[in-house]
Amino acid sequence: MKKRRGADDFVSRVDSLYARAVAGKSTDAKGEKREVKEVAFALAALRLLVNRAFSEVTLSKLPATALIAAADLLDALMRGTNHPIWTYINEGRSRKRTNRASASSIDNMRRAWVVGILRALQNDASPPLSRRSAAKRIADHGGAVLGAEMTADQIIGWNKTFSEQNDLLPDAVRKDISTHAGSEPYSEDTILKIGLGRAYFIWALPGSVS
Repeated sequence: MKKRRGADDFVSRVDSLYARAVAGKSTDAKGEKREVKEVAFALAALRLLVNRAFSEVTLSKLPATALIAAADLLDALMRGTNHPIWTYINEGRSRKRTNRASASSIDNMRRAWVVGILRALQNDASPPLSRRSAAKRIADHGGAVLGAEMTADQIIGWNKTFSEQNDLLPDAVRKDISTHAGSEPYSEDTILKIGLGRAYFIWALPGSVS
């Protein structure tokens, strides 16, 4: 049986939140799923940026900006109109995602911040926490501060991936935390407060449209 589309349908919720954000209509989005906000607010931000750019460019310079093409692409995404973007998406999905999709550069940065906090709790906290305890502490507090649910196992998995890839970004995050924490020794609460507080700027999404 074909699944009936209702008010809770993902596309409908994205479209509704997007429309309100673009129109500047006040609405509380705190209870909305993160995935819905990620898509709706990102598309709304792009639309508003394109609209602003239109107001700042003269007609004679418009062809060189590709703003018409950008607006057309956004219309296709929001309305499902005919556009070559669908060819790109369909072919790209099969070509670029042959197995499991890798994290985007932004997701990678977000995860690096979390892993950096993990390593700071393991190595710099007084007393130091075990990997499991540190991951659980982050998972217990991360949802409320960052607006994203995560598990201790996920965090440990991210740490393993960064280690296997010899990626130094989490260690740079760890150093950043110690720089802002002041003089040693650092309590786990201090590391969590500073680490999550700074991670907030790349993890968090708007909680409302005002």
